[in-house]
Amino acid sequence: MKNNLPSGEIERVATRRVVFMHSFTLGAEPEIFPAGIYDVETTERTLDIAGLTARLRTSTVLIVPTRAGFRWCDVLASDLDDALIGDASRTAPPADGEGADPGHQGQN
Repeated sequence: MKNNLPSGEIERVATRRVVFMHSFTLGAEPEIFPAGIYDVETTERTLDIAGLTARLRTSTVLIVPTRAGFRWCDVLASDLDDALIGDASRTAPPADGEGADPGHQGQN
């Protein structure tokens, strides 16, 4: 297979798994994704020019499970990061230790 990248460029694909505890949206898109486990595929190009190395993210893809298999959705990395931060803030217990313990409500 021939590499179609310009001389001095290397393409790298990394996959990571993310977990959403709540349904979520990405950016201004109206689609609501269900809570669950998702794979995220990130493609970067490594540029080596005059002894300097730089990495350029060329795509971020959310791999969405469907009944028929999988669907690949191009997303902005910043939208995905914001959704993960929002999900974590909904999941985290109150920072000051206040708040009722649902398993002990009404038991004094």
